[in-house]
Amino acid sequence: MGVLADALNALAKADCPVLLIGGNALPAFGISRATVDVDCLIATDSTEQLKVVLAANGFPHAGRMFSFHEFWHQGNPADPPIHAMFVDSATFEKMWSRSIPTEVSGMPLRVPCLAHFIVLKLFAIKSSPKRLHKDLRDVHLLLEANPGVVSRAELQEICERYASQTVVEELKRAGYL
Repeated sequence: MGVLADALNALAKADCPVLLIGGNALPAFGISRATVDVDCLIATDSTEQLKVVLAANGFPHAGRMFSFHEFWHQGNPADPPIHAMFVDSATFEKMWSRSIPTEVSGMPLRVPCLAHFIVLKLFAIKSSPKRLHKDLRDVHLLLEANPGVVSRAELQEICERYASQTVVEELKRAGYL
């Protein structure tokens, strides 16, 4: 098993709710792209539980950066890491309640519903404009591969709350808004 598969396996064993996000979650929506890490979302109050499970599965805690915890395979920063983004319990519960079961590399996991996944992408762009091209491309691919799953009205509402003006203009140009 490779490091990314080991990471997915460790998350599948977590005794706390975990949502797979990022590039490894895209196949649940019919999209595939290369990725060099495993991203997940957890409730802040599940952080300690996740640290214990990941450490027991070869991914000790390497530190915290902004709203993420990072875990390195066997403590090696050169291997693909696990990034655990944390949100408050109410936000996580809202996302968990609409999440979708999936299987990634043979591991049973859950991903956010498409609308919430797009919110995460838009939030990432707004928080870090250097992510614009990669994450906006993902949004385009998600909408294209899943027509009608997120209505125009829902996308408009999402954009009003989470998207930058640049993203709104691009989504209008592409005909999604």
